[in-house]
Amino acid sequence: MSRTTRLRSRSAATEATRHVKKDESEKEELDTYGLVEEANGRPYQLIEGLPCSMEVPQYSSTLTHALSVKDSAVLYTSMLSSRRTWINSEMFDMLWSKQYLNAKEKERLVKEGIDPETIDASAAREKMHKLCDCYMVGGPHTFPIRLFILKNDDIERQWNEAQEQKKKDKEERKKRELEEKKKRQEERKQQQWMRKQEKQQQKESSTSKKTPNKEKSKKNSTSQASAEKPRSQTPQQKKPPPQSAEDQKMITNLNLMAQKDPDLNSLMVIVAGGRATAQQVEDFKKYIEKARKMPAPTGWKPISPAKAKTKNNDKKPSKNTVENQEELDARQTLEKAPVKVEDPSQLSRETTPGTTSTTSEQPRQKRKYTKRKKVDKPEPEDKSMQLTTFQQKYMHSADIVFEYAENPNKRFSLPKDAILEKLEDEESYLMSWIVVHNKKEIFKYEERVKKKHQKELAKKHAMTDPTNNSEIDENDPSEGSYDVFADPQSPVPLYTPMTVKFTNISKKFTPIIMNSVQSVETTQKLMSKIIERGTKLSGYNLWFQLDAYDDGELAESLRYDLREYEQGFKNKRLKKQL
Repeated sequence: MSRTTRLRSRSAATEATRHVKKDESEKEELDTYGLVEEANGRPYQLIEGLPCSMEVPQYSSTLTHALSVKDSAVLYTSMLSSRRTWINSEMFDMLWSKQYLNAKEKERLVKEGIDPETIDASAAREKMHKLCDCYMVGGPHTFPIRLFILKNDDIERQWNEAQEQKKKDKEERKKRELEEKKKRQEERKQQQWMRKQEKQQQKESSTSKKTPNKEKSKKNSTSQASAEKPRSQTPQQKKPPPQSAEDQKMITNLNLMAQKDPDLNSLMVIVAGGRATAQQVEDFKKYIEKARKMPAPTGWKPISPAKAKTKNNDKKPSKNTVENQEELDARQTLEKAPVKVEDPSQLSRETTPGTTSTTSEQPRQKRKYTKRKKVDKPEPEDKSMQLTTFQQKYMHSADIVFEYAENPNKRFSLPKDAILEKLEDEESYLMSWIVVHNKKEIFKYEERVKKKHQKELAKKHAMTDPTNNSEIDENDPSEGSYDVFADPQSPVPLYTPMTVKFTNISKKFTPIIMNSVQSVETTQKLMSKIIERGTKLSGYNLWFQLDAYDDGELAESLRYDLREYEQGFKNKRLKKQL
């Protein structure tokens, strides 16, 4: 074998051994994160000071003088260690922590006139508004926590814009309702006035069909009645002269013009009410002259003076004197129509010519009142179940933050890529998500890829025309569609699935809680990518019993730490009593 072949074989062997050692070291680092300590030939490894093994412990075959679970102190210590891990919240992202100042910094702030205690009220903490107090159950632990809503400037701006738009819409709706109400009132007035005019025309036509004998008898009766009356009458009691055919034609044409022209109709109502100004009277005279010059409408016939007299006999003479004869003629034909009529049948209750009304003679009947039935009043809403104005803003896409009652110096944000499930009691929720332990490493890789891609694009645009639109790759890091978990060259995610339970949350906060996470479809896609490419961290089995002789030092150290921990509670109680 030549020297070159020997060197090649040696190099190949050394590279193979390097790869094997590298894989073994990576595997060991993946499982333990460098926290493993060998236990000098014992069947377990020490991870954070606790005996653990991948296999299930075999106490009977391994331990000669086995201590009890209480004397071994492994279970109690593991529960404390687990609770500290939860309170430090390695599975949640920390959003805020209290600022601690040393003595020099406090002195400097005092000299500047700043109270060191107010430094803690940072801008991040001021943006957190309390939601409620509840409990979180994680594994064997139950933690009293407090939930907060993180203030979002975009949501606040959208809410303010929506409220302003609602106010504008409300004002416009009120204006439209007022305009429609006025139109309805004018239409009602015009319809009532038209009905009266039609009834008058019907009465006039009915009287014209009567025989001449009846007319003569009516004339005789009216003449006898006038002879019996005293001759001395004041000028105000004289009846108005009968209208000529020309005046009747003018009035008919004026009515037809008012039906087509709403301005004329309103002007006639004002003149009839006696509220017209001098200018309005002049304008009304022009309409009268125009109506006089117009030809008679088709099918129209004038009323004879005898019929007009009988009609005037039934009506009471007006007390108002009008200087202008044309204004007098118009005022006789127009009447003010009431805006509101309680009973529509009152419009038809008019006495026919030659008859007298008997309503004044009959006694007025008492109105019958019916007692209103007692309506069951709706139960008043419980104000305690109403959301505040601030909470109503965050019914959708709220950022929820929480703090432990045992550690209020830190606040953590709940994951957005999670699946929430409401339980049957409607006050409890299950939240499930995936914790990626090497998330920082993955995000650093994502930043490097984006920067590298931006540099390449800058070079291409410098060499070519910037206006040239090239096709964009679906997995383009410069675009929002890039997903680092779908990139095969990114670091392998090391993940652990997590599930916690929130209890004692009021029902009124259900929409805020359920809408605080992304949609289920989006979360499931992300989880499937992580599970497909990632590696789930393996679990360990604790040795809850130790040997009295072989593991005596370890058991003694665990018991000593527990005594120190419990002694701290006793000291706190003594201080409170003092």
